[in-house]
Amino acid sequence: MTPEPNPEFAAFIGIDWADAKHDICLQAAGSRQREFAVLSHRPD
Repeated sequence: MTPEPNPEFAAFIGIDWADAKHDICLQAAGSRQREFAVLSHRPD
């Protein structure tokens, strides 16, 4: 499979996966606004 030379993205997502909580950052492509969320780490 050959990668596309200039792929277009709808959004960018960053996840900090840790042992107590997980920090998430979401930014739509073409936007400077970011959304942040925190998820607690649970077995379920």
